[in-house]
Amino acid sequence: MRAEKQKEKFTTTMRVLLVLAAVIFGAGFAYFFNGGQMTNAVSTSGGQATETMLIDFTRTQDSVRWQSIDDGVMGGVSKSTLVQSDSSAAFAGTVSLANNGGFASVLFGAGNYMLGADSGVIVRVRGDGKRYAFRIVTPMLLGDAHYAYFGTVKGTWQEIRLPFDDFVPKRYGFTLPKMLSMNRDKIQAFGMIIEEKQAGTFRLDIAWVKAYR
Repeated sequence: MRAEKQKEKFTTTMRVLLVLAAVIFGAGFAYFFNGGQMTNAVSTSGGQATETMLIDFTRTQDSVRWQSIDDGVMGGVSKSTLVQSDSSAAFAGTVSLANNGGFASVLFGAGNYMLGADSGVIVRVRGDGKRYAFRIVTPMLLGDAHYAYFGTVKGTWQEIRLPFDDFVPKRYGFTLPKMLSMNRDKIQAFGMIIEEKQAGTFRLDIAWVKAYR
């Protein structure tokens, strides 16, 4: 009987935490998107392939709106920031497993993107050997995003192609059925996340994000 009561109490507590996380996480999304604007994309053709610049951190004159959303929404203490320099933007911070935490993320480029005719995205990044995920946010429910994971080579610039077919829908860290396809004509923002309990400091330099056909 005592074990059953403890289990019931634990279940109730987890439900409350998830509801609170949803409210806080959703508020962060809402605050971020309130400043969203239409973004101008630049297309370039090379042979038969067409690439469209979506986010260009190499242009210091362009200020890209961003927002950190870390595991503080679940009681964690991980921290991240996005700092733009002359040639890239650094997504950096610390992941802590304290208080059941373990992830840090950033959203950037709030706008309206129509990529229905494209096949995927290319990200030019320089990592630290850790594994990250590129996120695409569409107008489903607050907290929803599509994830594509990739590894990095420490100190080396890489151009990583991420086909849209490889993206997985997730909500608050939980994987959703793949049948929830991405609405590529109503993309609202992009982002990066580090999770999978990779504790410690991290840094991912981002030069640009392009769509390709």
